[in-house]
Amino acid sequence: MDSIERDAWPESLRLLAEANKRQIDLSFAGEQLAKLRRDARTRRRQRIYTGVIDGKRAWRHMKVILADGQIGELFMARRGAAVVTWVDEFAVRPNKIGVCRTDELRRYKLPAAMMLGACKRGAKERQSEKKARAARTNGCRPVRPSSRPRGRPRRRREDVSGARA
Repeated sequence: MDSIERDAWPESLRLLAEANKRQIDLSFAGEQLAKLRRDARTRRRQRIYTGVIDGKRAWRHMKVILADGQIGELFMARRGAAVVTWVDEFAVRPNKIGVCRTDELRRYKLPAAMMLGACKRGAKERQSEKKARAARTNGCRPVRPSSRPRGRPRRRREDVSGARA
């Protein structure tokens, strides 16, 4: 019924409705990522790197997509083999552990992050003389006293004078 009514809408109204839906979806995606970040701030785990999946370094508890499309967590990956855990809600024992080849696995990407990233794709920063001037002046200034030193390490005084041990 809804599709029949939409076909009767004028073109301008249909485009406006689609743009509004996209705006709402983008807003919801941003909320989801912000919520995920808030939750991760309290319980951030240290990444224990364990191998390579999809040509990139993988870490323990990383989300991966199995060959049958289920989402699991990587426990370990070594020499082309990976140990993965996943939950099968229809089994008697829902927590499953299995071994598979790393080329069968794919990295799981959050759909909200993919949607926001697709919106940013192709966007270029507008050039401005004011921004270029600010970047030049900030690059010439020394770092704050409490921050880590940047750039090539300075040579010490005795190294400069030519005294060698």
